Amino acid sequence: MARRDCLTFLTMDHASARAIATWRYDDPFTVYDGDPDAIPEMIDPRNAFYAIRTAANDLVGFCCFEAAARVPGGDYSLPALDIGLGMRPDLTGHGAGAAFLHAILDFAREQFQPALFRLTVATFNERARRVYERSGFGVESRFMSAGTRQPREFLVMVRRAES
Repeated sequence: MARRDCLTFLTMDHASARAIATWRYDDPFTVYDGDPDAIPEMIDPRNAFYAIRTAANDLVGFCCFEAAARVPGGDYSLPALDIGLGMRPDLTGHGAGAAFLHAILDFAREQFQPALFRLTVATFNERARRVYERSGFGVESRFMSAGTRQPREFLVMVRRAES
């Protein structure tokens, strides 16, 4: 799973979306649990969701871009490519996050040719924040989510898209 050439990015299909909807994370990451109600959004091609699979066709994660990657309440006025991502729960916390992120960034660079990448991350998610910071992302802003049952604090992080 470590290199882009070992992973395949496929437009999200119904079977992959159904599998992702069953994913359950350990505390405190249960906020990222899959949701069957999200399947229509994930398979709508306008939302740019991709299933990420290994050469052996194992589903290891997903990514999405633009509006689907944004959290309500954030300031997304700076021109940048928004990236959302998720790794299969049993693969998290084992040191593969940076390689997974870099494969997604390589894919995004090829597909969209952006000048800047942007990620939005919950402030409590220190594990992801460390991966993003080590990958060159810096904090652009901080906000409380809007229109959600449980408002959370988020960071908007950006970095240049060039390799």
